[in-house]
Amino acid sequence: MLLDFGGEQVEVSHFKFGDLSITWNTISPDKPGRWPGFDLQWRHDVRPDLCALQGQLLQDIELLEWAGDDPALDTVAVSFVFPRPL
Repeated sequence: MLLDFGGEQVEVSHFKFGDLSITWNTISPDKPGRWPGFDLQWRHDVRPDLCALQGQLLQDIELLEWAGDDPALDTVAVSFVFPRPL
């Protein structure tokens, strides 16, 4: 997932349960994505509910660790905090 914050791009990639990558300004959406064994394409159709976040100030980023009796135990999810949540 690529997020653009006024010229600063944040890239979040999840692969499997335990592989999380967060990078800044390293991926070009003008070039095709490459992953061994997969034909990747950039999506240009924005989910309508995400349009409500456009123009909002990102307040915080949280790394949420799964706990309890769940197959995702100890894996991490990324959460973005905005003034007006979805």
